[in-house]
Amino acid sequence: MLAVAVSDWRVSIALIAVPFALYSTYLPAALAVVQNRVNPAGRSTASAILLFVLNIIGLGGGPLYVGMVSDASTAAGTGGLATGLWALAPVFAIAALAHLAAARSLRNPVGS
Repeated sequence: MLAVAVSDWRVSIALIAVPFALYSTYLPAALAVVQNRVNPAGRSTASAILLFVLNIIGLGGGPLYVGMVSDASTAAGTGGLATGLWALAPVFAIAALAHLAAARSLRNPVGS
């Protein structure tokens, strides 16, 4: 969020480099969980469904959401792209809570 708030683009790039590098680190763990929690006959289907849903929501919905918020705030005269990016904060909070809930549920063995 600081990367959006600063005025100098060089500082913004420096602040956003590490989070962008870490954005994809969840994927190997998510795929491993799917592989370990699904029976062997359904692993490829489960992995395909996971990747499909992640791509539809993340690559399809994310940019669309940011663009819609950005366009609406520009039309209202209250901001622009920065407002659209700030609108992602609740999405990130929900994602963090969902990951915590998933981690808590994985503490229990399968079938218990």
